[in-house]
Amino acid sequence: MKIKSVEAIPLNIPLKEPFVIALGKCDVAENVLIKIHLEDGTVGYGEVSSSGVITGDIQSTIIDVVKYLAPALIGEDIENYRCLIKKLRSIVKFHPGVFAGIESALLDAYTQYIGIPLYQFLGGAQDEIESDITISITSPEKAAQTALEYSKKGFKAFKIKVGKNFEEDFERVIAVSEAVDCEIRIDANQGYKPKEAVKFINAVWDAGVNITLFEQPVHCQNIKGLKYVTDNSPVPVAADETVFTAGDAFNVARERVVDVINIKLAKCGGVLEALDIIAVAKASGLDLMIGCMLESNVGLAPSVHLACGTGEFSYIDLDSYIFLNELPLSGGFEVDGQKLIVKNIKKGLGIKESA
Repeated sequence: MKIKSVEAIPLNIPLKEPFVIALGKCDVAENVLIKIHLEDGTVGYGEVSSSGVITGDIQSTIIDVVKYLAPALIGEDIENYRCLIKKLRSIVKFHPGVFAGIESALLDAYTQYIGIPLYQFLGGAQDEIESDITISITSPEKAAQTALEYSKKGFKAFKIKVGKNFEEDFERVIAVSEAVDCEIRIDANQGYKPKEAVKFINAVWDAGVNITLFEQPVHCQNIKGLKYVTDNSPVPVAADETVFTAGDAFNVARERVVDVINIKLAKCGGVLEALDIIAVAKASGLDLMIGCMLESNVGLAPSVHLACGTGEFSYIDLDSYIFLNELPLSGGFEVDGQKLIVKNIKKGLGIKESA
């Protein structure tokens, strides 16, 4: 079945409240919806989240790159999706978010065409997962209030953003720990120096906080510093911004720089590269986490299907849909508290447009 057309449509989605991390603040998710139309009327969906400070993808360039790549797809057979993805990567330099969005639309269209849900196409290991929920940089009181609110909805794990102010970060973590009985994961988004990171993680550990993960404590290029933190942390340390590709994963695995690799499709370029990273991690004895940018359910769905299809992720951080004020499309997965469920998806990603 041949590809008829490719669309790139801006999606500007207000957040319910500002999302603050060590790298900056966001009030609006400036995303791009990608639609790939087949000749039989099938439409495959993808979404790219703007993240200039991490991936370099911003809304205007995303649209331009998709339009630039579209002629390479039109008229081609959807059955050759792997060759098409390889072809796109030979045309322009690495644009991870764009590649992930287009690949999502291709895989959605293909698995709709063959009549199978994407998660089953990827292995069908399970049909639901449980996500944590992120608490951005805010006051200890607001952090505790948020944790209580979502604990009542069934969430058992909270990822707390830190990395801007040591004392305020410590108070925020303690406040959440005292407010709810939960698992806590800490994400510094590159905000600490190595010795500061070690001091912080040991301080909260000594305070009796139930910490299970310390994510990207230092700058993404400070490999020695990241390994120093890993060697001196009482909990597993994860690489996020340090690992984009399978090659990056191999480099950190070879030196045992971290214990965990956080895969984000918008960061690695899509499901196929993610599968390669999974293989590297498994071969190296590293654990896996799956995360997200500020995608709606459209952009989040491929990650949910990947996690369900492979069953390989110990840490799941797929909560971005919660922070958006509206979801322009429906489907991709069902939500039951902290659970993301795909068992009722009949084919593809199960994305639906409003009538």
